[in-house]
Amino acid sequence: DSTAAFHPPAVLLIDVSGFTELTEERGDYAAPAVGELLHEGVTKQASERGELIKLLGHGAKLQFPDATSAVDAKLEVVKPHDGSPRYNHRRAGVEAGTVIEQVGDLFGRTVNQAARICGVAGPGEVIVGQGAAVILDGDTRWQLESVGRLNPRGFEAPIPGYRVIRSAGNSGG
Repeated sequence: DSTAAFHPPAVLLIDVSGFTELTEERGDYAAPAVGELLHEGVTKQASERGELIKLLGHGAKLQFPDATSAVDAKLEVVKPHDGSPRYNHRRAGVEAGTVIEQVGDLFGRTVNQAARICGVAGPGEVIVGQGAAVILDGDTRWQLESVGRLNPRGFEAPIPGYRVIRSAGNSGG
C-alpha cells in the first residue's frame, strides 16, 4: 500500500537491574544464571520478531522492523522469569529512527538514545523515546505515560521519554 506510513527500524536495549548487587551478595557464579535466562528470552523474541545484534553479558541489543514489534518483544522479555525478582528485573529502552549497520553492530543517534533511555529506566520498566512514541501513539494495546524530559549523559539537550504500560485487558505479547 503506497499510502502506508513509513516506520523506521527500532533499536531495543535490555539489561538486568541489580546485577552488580547480585554478584556482590551471591558471588560471581550466581550472575551467569540470570544472564542466561535473559539471553534465552531475547533470543526467542528476536527469532520471532526481530534480530539479535549483540549479547552484552547481563543485557542485549536487538533491532526490529518498527517500534511496535520492539515494544511487543520487550514487554515479554522484561517480565521476571525466575524466583529472584530482586535481581531479575529487566529494564528496557527503545527508540526508532535511522540506524547504521556496520561490523555486525548498530551505530548512530537512535542507538545512543535507546541505550541512554534503558539506563534511566527503573526495574521492570519499558521506556521509549520520542521517535518510537510517535509511532506507538494511538495504539490501543498500550498506554504511553510521559516520564518528562530525560537528561542522559552525552546529549546536549534533554530528550522526552515515555513509560509503556499495557492497556487493561491486554495481557498478550
